[in-house]
Amino acid sequence: MKQCILTAGSDLTMIGYGTQLHVLKEVAEMAQEQLQVSCEVIDLQTILPWDEETVYKVVYVTILCQEDNIHWI
Repeated sequence: MKQCILTAGSDLTMIGYGTQLHVLKEVAEMAQEQLQVSCEVIDLQTILPWDEETVYKVVYVTILCQEDNIHWI
């Protein structure tokens, strides 16, 4: 699970993949600097095949989740 967490955090979890990860990491840095909000950034491509349990465990810690580029089936 460690390899999927690009930025560790405790207030908010942001999940994405591909080119959006750069944006999510930048937003996480801005949130920390400007709002003192600690954001966790998760790369879904590193937990393929889809590991629903891992994502739930990580999101459970922060309770809040922002998803990007995810199309639920």
